[in-house]
Amino acid sequence: MHYNYSMYQIMLNYLFLDTNSKRIRIHTPNENLEQISNRIIDEKSNITVDAEFQLAPGWALKANQKFGRRGGTKMSKKIITLLQGFFHAGNADKSDRYSANDMLSELTHMANNGELDSEIIPKVETIENWISRYSAACKREMAAIALERQEQNR
Repeated sequence: MHYNYSMYQIMLNYLFLDTNSKRIRIHTPNENLEQISNRIIDEKSNITVDAEFQLAPGWALKANQKFGRRGGTKMSKKIITLLQGFFHAGNADKSDRYSANDMLSELTHMANNGELDSEIIPKVETIENWISRYSAACKREMAAIALERQEQNR
């Protein structure tokens, strides 16, 4: 297919897509172009340009974004309270430290005894992530308390 310079120039410089309405604006002095149902046709050289925007309106809005499995179910307050108890028991006595697998086995044992619903028990990865977030929060809190005590002693 032979592209004349004016059509090439139109395609590169003067073709504007309005992403909201999927309509097209062409700024050109060429009268041989027609717009027929979102397609541009040059009658002289038989060139067709498909001008339909491929993405739906609103595709870039933050509310429409999806990132893998984010936004799933949250851990229940009862599970969080139990995990905090396991975490602080390990802080109080270093020999009684719980890993994520230990916490999961304790929660599973409690579910088998009927103390917990087995559907609300999180995965090992979820517990590991919770431990890292909670540990960082506890360290920040302890640092703030230490600074406050240091300022009071002055």
